[in-house]
Amino acid sequence: MIDKVTLILILHNRHKNLDRLLEYYDEYNFPILIADSSVQEHQFTKKKSNWTYSYTPGVSFPKKIEIVLAQVTTPYVVMCADDDFIIPKSILACVSFLEENKDYAIAQGLSIRYEKESLARGNIELGAIYGHIKCIEPDEPLQRLYNMFENYRAVVYAVFRTYVLQQSYQGAGSQIKNLFLNEYITAFIPILYGKCKEIPILYQVREYALDSDDKTAIDIDALLREKQYANEVNVFKSFISTKMAAILMISHKKAEDIVDKIIQDFASKIHIARTTISPKKRIGNLIRHLPIVGPWMIQKNRSIENAKRLNAYIDIHKEKKEIDVVSKLLIKYNK
Repeated sequence: MIDKVTLILILHNRHKNLDRLLEYYDEYNFPILIADSSVQEHQFTKKKSNWTYSYTPGVSFPKKIEIVLAQVTTPYVVMCADDDFIIPKSILACVSFLEENKDYAIAQGLSIRYEKESLARGNIELGAIYGHIKCIEPDEPLQRLYNMFENYRAVVYAVFRTYVLQQSYQGAGSQIKNLFLNEYITAFIPILYGKCKEIPILYQVREYALDSDDKTAIDIDALLREKQYANEVNVFKSFISTKMAAILMISHKKAEDIVDKIIQDFASKIHIARTTISPKKRIGNLIRHLPIVGPWMIQKNRSIENAKRLNAYIDIHKEKKEIDVVSKLLIKYNK
């Protein structure tokens, strides 16, 4: 099974993180493609026959992904960011599922996060990213697409059928430049080819940091509202519409209307969620300003709520072995 899936490690200037990931996957013989767009080439301490290094400095994220996807020869592929971990046995579980279920194009498992800032405190704090399992299983492609953007969650780091991801990114490198829009290539296109399964096992441990790309990148609501991004958004819409029209055999105009409505509705939901202040948050803002104890109370309450959400989402004790392996590497490479 391990020879049926290629792992793409995505690197940009965080060379220590790549060393960490290569150590993590060292005992596994996945074919590994390293997509590096860093300013400087990576200095390997060792090399293995199943590692292939692709150095493309200065290219956009979609372009470097398009380049490395063209090199994949296995039937399945999975991408992993340099600051995350995807559990090897869970990759294989997803491959096994896709092998047995030909009407599915995407498979992943449960994702949790570690707080980067907690590493400095010597106590790795884990948290749930989502609160429930989400599978997208209607037979009709457009209904699957609509479901993708209801209670949206990213699938960019899922296991895909290789030809599906290759088709999704083909031509993207010359058109899509915005980092944030890149994620939505994997949301719009693959789901039109097949269903999406979320398996109830620990699949991914993601970094959560205030300075991470998903915190600093412009979100889709801002992209739509600010005129300076109008051309980027229009190019993206046209790219997705062209792909959709070909897959579903509909007119480009109909595809454009579908894409535009989905993006507008999705951006509106993001805007409302971001600008609405709940009663709970208002109370929290008041407590935060209490002298001495305020910040401590907020942090304590967050930790308690975080633990509750995590335990409701995943059986941490069952996944302890995998979490311990990741934790040891996080501590080792944080020194």
